[in-house]
Amino acid sequence: MKEKVETVCDIKIVKQVLKRLREVHPYEEPSINIISLIDEKDL
Repeated sequence: MKEKVETVCDIKIVKQVLKRLREVHPYEEPSINIISLIDEKDL
């Protein structure tokens, strides 16, 4: 069974979130995709 988890977090805590995800994931290495969101006004 596969499950997908999506979350939004501040860039300042991304490393902490990834570390915790890996600690609780039942497999050796989870598949992780990081998508950076930008504000249109910053373009």
